[in-house]
This record gives sequence, structure tokens and C-alpha cells, in this order.
Amino acid sequence: MPSEFGINLADEASGYQRTDRNVSEYNYDLILTANKQLSTDFSITGVLGMNIRKELFSSIYASTQGGLAVPDLYSLNNSVSTVPIPVETDTEKEVYGFFGNANLGFKNMLYLDLTARNDVSSALPVDKNSYFYWSAATSFVFTEVGDISFLDFGKIRLNYASVGNDTGPNRTTTAYTRNDNFGQAILFSYPTTVNNPELQNESLTSFEAGLELAAVDSRLRFDLGLYQQISGDQIVSVELSKSTGASFKWLNGGEIENRGIEVSLGYDIIKNANFNWNLTANWAKNVSEVNSLPEGIDNYQINSFQGGVSLNATVGQPYGVLRGTGYSYLNGQPTINASGYPVAIADQVIGNPNPDWTGGIMNTFTYKSLAFGFLVDMSQGGEVFSLDMHYGLGTGLPSETGGLNELGNPIRDALVFNEPGNPAAGYASNSGGIIFPGVQADGSVNTVRARADYYGGAYYWGNATRQPNSMHIYDASFAKLREVTITYKLPKSLFGGNVFQNASISAVGSNLWIINKNVPHADPESGLSAGNGQGYLSGSYPTMRTYGFKLDLTF
Repeated sequence: MPSEFGINLADEASGYQRTDRNVSEYNYDLILTANKQLSTDFSITGVLGMNIRKELFSSIYASTQGGLAVPDLYSLNNSVSTVPIPVETDTEKEVYGFFGNANLGFKNMLYLDLTARNDVSSALPVDKNSYFYWSAATSFVFTEVGDISFLDFGKIRLNYASVGNDTGPNRTTTAYTRNDNFGQAILFSYPTTVNNPELQNESLTSFEAGLELAAVDSRLRFDLGLYQQISGDQIVSVELSKSTGASFKWLNGGEIENRGIEVSLGYDIIKNANFNWNLTANWAKNVSEVNSLPEGIDNYQINSFQGGVSLNATVGQPYGVLRGTGYSYLNGQPTINASGYPVAIADQVIGNPNPDWTGGIMNTFTYKSLAFGFLVDMSQGGEVFSLDMHYGLGTGLPSETGGLNELGNPIRDALVFNEPGNPAAGYASNSGGIIFPGVQADGSVNTVRARADYYGGAYYWGNATRQPNSMHIYDASFAKLREVTITYKLPKSLFGGNVFQNASISAVGSNLWIINKNVPHADPESGLSAGNGQGYLSGSYPTMRTYGFKLDLTF
């Protein structure tokens, strides 16, 4: 098997490799706090402090060469040939942080929260290793100023924040790589990734405005938030021309913008001494866009996957779009070639995994000591690529590759022409095959049948033209019964008096039902990850329902 260091043990009849890793992080904090009521109207709290963070990583890797001299004796010294020079890694990073916070309040209605921090990082060049960032948040409870008959509570908030970030160690100075000797000659090589002594810290700025309201004796609650986040000076490893002698280089550059809205509405529909029904709904929409990348780069590949699909930051597109082979379009319709197969174009945007919006509805019913609640979770829009369907259709196993065509014949039957050997004469009524939707090169509606009676036919996954990646892009929308809970509050007398303030027992079920989805044979959320593996389904397992019991005790 290939190791993480590039040595392939499959070439050996037997072998042994060893990796020793040591990872540690140490944090030291010094914090001073103050809390002062300046007058009946003014209050202030403050924090001053510093943090020292030290990260250490070391590893040693070695492997036998040529297999084991003595079978089943797993030792580096039991190598048939001389053991290559071990691969050693040793990195350290320290960050010194100095921070402060002040919170001012006036008459329980006006608040101002200020924070500031300066970090000094050993991972950045000496002349650029110090970076400052700050935030300010203010809120105003306007219902404290005067009586508003239809409101019990009202608050507006405005926030601004900037955040700095450094990078990993050993990215600013270049060190040569020690290689195995060539005879008696000692060899070093230039690294494939060029480090950059001009790197500077990344930055993130965000703005947020919000409104909170409560009415009808606080039975009705509303929360609205609007935000914008801009990430700049991103530190990325960009590809270089191989003629430079290297493959990649660390650079600052690029700007990614996120803006969105979040809304929450809650209402106690029924509320009395014995019974309460609360409904809470939330809805959120985020729009991202890659505004720029390092100079001269229009696309940065974040991750690449099997099947020729990749996750990318493309200028002018949302962050994380999927690229691969896609259809060639004419007048908005896929172009079909003379054999009835789609015409594909390589390396184009074929999908956006980011949903148009997300939302949820939570219902909670409480009757005396018994509570029942359930959450319905929803996501609308977004797209995923299914490698399972990409390969599966080629095998002919999924139901989509079978069935009848519009003539009522099995699509896996051979093509039969009205005049043998003359496709222009049309197809006989007992003809198989399928007609892909689209148009011919002259713009006419496609009527040419594609063969589906052999491996190299309509769903030939080894041919990007006959099965472009975009054929397996699916709408990732879903609605799920995400959680159901039943809780019973136990009487205090059960524990013999006042041993516990509160005690309850609950039964919980999660991911109980996929109410609706559009991805075939898989859960739309069964991708590799929510980070740099989003939008890609591979080897998807059936969704797992989970059940549990919980006992809560409050002393």
C-alpha cells in the first residue's frame, strides 16, 4: 500500500514501516478582571490579559527496503536492503497574544462592548509577525425609553469585528530536503513548495445588525440578523509552472465575501397552567462570492476527488463550486452528437454545493410534567456530485439503467432500424435504446437513439463524453424529521425530599425520517465532510437512526 511518504509497500513481498509522532500544545494565560458600578446609571466591566500558546510537532518515519529478511520479524533492522534515511519532521510555533475587553452599560438600556487584541506569531516574517484586531458591539433596548403598547421588549444591535490569523510553521523560509545517498554522494533537493518571506497575516472583517422583539406577554418572539463577512489576504498554496523547478508557492491574496440573513420566530400558541404548545421557526440564507484570488489566478483548486471532480474557489462564483466535465449547450439545451450521446466540455463549473436557504420548525408540547417535542429540518437548493451513480450507472445495476423507453421496449434491447443499416430511415417499433434530451448540432430536437445494450453505451462511465460529470449532479434539497424527544420531569418525592432541585428522564431519537429528497439512493448529507469535502458523495452508507435515553439531575 502507498504510505503517506510516497513509499509503496505493495512492491515488496513483505515490509515494515514505523512512524513516531509527538504533538503537544501548551497555553499560559494571565487575566485581570474588574467590575465597577460607577453610579446608579453607569456600570463597567473590564478584562486585561495575555496568552502564550506554544505548538510542537515532531515525527520520524522509516521503512524497510526490499522486504523482511526474516519472515514475521517486524523490525527496521530486519530489512533485506539498507534502510533509507528516515524522514524527520520537527516544527514549532509560538503565538503571544495581548488582549483587553471593556463593557459599559447605561440604565439597563444602552450597552457598548469593546475588545482589542494583538498577536505576535513566530510563523510570520519577523517584520510582519505582529497584527492587531478589534471589535465593537452596541445594543439599545428601546422599550426602556418609553412605553410601546404592543411590545414587551425591543432591542437593536450593531456589531463590527476584525480578526487576524497567522499560518502554519516553516512557510516563510526555504529549507532543502535531505535525500538518500547516491553511492557515497550526499544529496539534497529543492522542495516542491516554495516558501514566501513576504507572507502577512490573514484578515476577516464582519458587520452585523439585528433586531429582537417580544410581544403578547412575551409569548411572541422575533429575532432578525443581517451580516456581511469579508475574508482577505488569504494564505494559499498556488500552482507554479514546472519550469520554475517547483510545483507550488505560498502566497497572500484573494477576497471571499459572505452575506446573509437569519430570522427566528417563536410563539406560545397555547399557554396555561397545565398545557403549553410552543412553535419556533428559523430561516437562514447565505450568499458567498469569491471576489478575487492572488494576481494572475482565476481559479484555485481546494480539493480534488475521484471521477475528475474538484472543489474550487473561482473568481465571480460562490466559494466551493464543483468543476468537472459538463454538457455543451446550444440555445440553452444540451448538445447531442450524431451517435445520440451528449457532447461534453472539460473543466467547467458543474454545481454549487451551497444551499439557497436552510430552515427548521420546532414544536414542543408540555402537559404538566410531560414534554414532547419534534424538529423538522429543511435545506433548499445546493447541488452534489454522486460518484456512486457515476460508477453505478456504468455497471447497469441501478434501476435507472433499466425499464422501458417511450416505445414501450426495454432500453437494454439492441437498436433496430426500419431499414437495416440505415439510421436515417428511423427506428422500428421494437427498437431499444434511449433518447437523451437535447438538440443536434443544427439546433433540431434530438431524435437519435443511444445504445444501452452494452458497457460502452449510454452510461459508459469510463468515457467523459458519454457520461459527463454533470450527468450526476443532483439537487441536494431535503426535509428531515431531525429529532424527537419525550421528557418526563420526575417528582422530588421520588428521591426522598430535597436531594435534587430538578430531575428528569428523556428518550431521544435523531435522524428518524427523510421526508423528502432528490438524490437517488443516498442521503444528501452523506458527503465526505461539511468543509472542503462538501458536495461530493462517495460510498454513501444508509443514514443511521440513533436512539438514546438521558437522565438530568440538578443539585
